[in-house]
Amino acid sequence: MTIMSPIPQTDWFPATNDPAIIGRVVHVKRINETESKKQRKEVYVTLPAIEHKTAGIQGDVSYALVKEEADPDTAAQWTRRFAKAWAAYKGAANVVPEGTALAEFDGLPDHKAAEFKLHGLTTVEQLAIMSDATCESVGMGARKWRTAAQKFLKTRANNGYGYAQQG
Repeated sequence: MTIMSPIPQTDWFPATNDPAIIGRVVHVKRINETESKKQRKEVYVTLPAIEHKTAGIQGDVSYALVKEEADPDTAAQWTRRFAKAWAAYKGAANVVPEGTALAEFDGLPDHKAAEFKLHGLTTVEQLAIMSDATCESVGMGARKWRTAAQKFLKTRANNGYGYAQQG
């Protein structure tokens, strides 16, 4: 499977049921066996796939082809799991990850928010639940930001914003 460049929608989106897992839709290029035999040359088809990984961990990326016509049940499972990424791929306007945007995190410098986004961490909630392994992958200061995110969310919850970090 040849992975082509991501669709202009390059943001990572948290999985519907687990914000520690992130995904985005990319295009993959595969040989169309039937057409290749007919035309006696390699014929390729471009298919959407959901690229997914643990937020903050570099490498270890997996892909799931989304074949809506050939395998609608599996396609539905993946598109539900990464509903926001799929909506952005399908052209929905202003699709943003669910949670508290990093821009709302008081004291987080823009350059640090940009660094977290490179790791697929786009919400304060994702920072708050980073595992030790994720913190190690993200690098220096990640544990400090995890603790700060937990305190930030707890303070917001106490002030009526509705989210309390558990732990």
